[in-house]
Amino acid sequence: MTERVRRRWPQAPVHSACDTGLVATARYQPAPASTCRREADADRDDVGGGRFVVVGAFVLDCLISAAGLPAWGHDLRADEMRTVPGGKAFNQAVTLARLGARVAAVGAVGRDAVGVAIRSALVAEGVDVSAMPVVEGAATPVCVVHARRDGEKAVVWRVPEVLAGTARELDAAAAALDGQVDAALVTFEFAAQAADLVTAAAKGGMRVIVNPAPAARELDLADAVPWELVDVIVPNETEARALLAGQPGARGPAGQLADAVGDRLGVPTVCVTLAGRGCVLRTGGRTSRCPAPVASVVDTTAASDAFTAVLAARLVAGWPPAEAVRLAQRAAALVVGRPGGYEALPTADELAATVGARTDQCPGQDHGDRAPLGEGLHLSLERKG
Repeated sequence: MTERVRRRWPQAPVHSACDTGLVATARYQPAPASTCRREADADRDDVGGGRFVVVGAFVLDCLISAAGLPAWGHDLRADEMRTVPGGKAFNQAVTLARLGARVAAVGAVGRDAVGVAIRSALVAEGVDVSAMPVVEGAATPVCVVHARRDGEKAVVWRVPEVLAGTARELDAAAAALDGQVDAALVTFEFAAQAADLVTAAAKGGMRVIVNPAPAARELDLADAVPWELVDVIVPNETEARALLAGQPGARGPAGQLADAVGDRLGVPTVCVTLAGRGCVLRTGGRTSRCPAPVASVVDTTAASDAFTAVLAARLVAGWPPAEAVRLAQRAAALVVGRPGGYEALPTADELAATVGARTDQCPGQDHGDRAPLGEGLHLSLERKG
């Protein structure tokens, strides 16, 4: 088993809490700059920086906007239909590249027009595809995303195992970045390969950030992952409960999932996203709630990908986890406010304006009205005054 010394992120204060999320019911008001004393820290003002390997599926998204899902044997007229390059790894790689990071993609496409379009889009965004094989005889997969008018979605997908990224390709991607990689982002689209990929990334000296999406269908595959080598895990509520299958915490309150996942897997930083309820962050054994900001929800496709990418970039840049989550949630809020996946991702200018500047609150500013999460607290705590 690979052994290493974890590189720790800065630790969040016990009473810190994030002030933004994906959706909220009250408008967010930034605090005047004069209320905070800021330290001169040029590194944290940079939007870009960092080198990342992103591992997962690269697919064509077929995006369908309609009032509901079709019933068997019936026709359904859609409000809109379009196709764009997509997939969790694709969206995360693009977001990181737009932040100014150097990014290499690990995954494969088929030798077809769809594969050519996906690789071309990545290259246009500045993502290195030299370690992305083009597989003869394999069809580049299509992911069908049905988006309802209230922003909810249903997804139909399948990515053949022949297109899974490998540890060898991960090493090749790292070499394309001159062998100096800050972090690897790994999804669960190829759960059977996740253990090998995590091990290879850790062996290469990378921080390992796992987005366990889609939710693990086979618990033994999730259990095979060497979680002691993982630095950060970012599941949503469904994915967190899947990782806890058979454990008491799987049926517990959503606000306690980050603690349950952290305790079971031993991952030092856990961020469980809860859609309209924001998210819950556990880092350094301390847990804080991250309520949601105001947003008009049009389509939630790709929001979690933008969130994960920005969170990873800010952590690598040295931001405290609670503040990194705030900025990631701002990026996600941009995505949910417009339709689509790839085309809904924030532009470089939007990311610079949204997550490049310092946040509205000083890192470590005392929040006396907040407390570490306990049962039922994640929805009821509100700012005093």
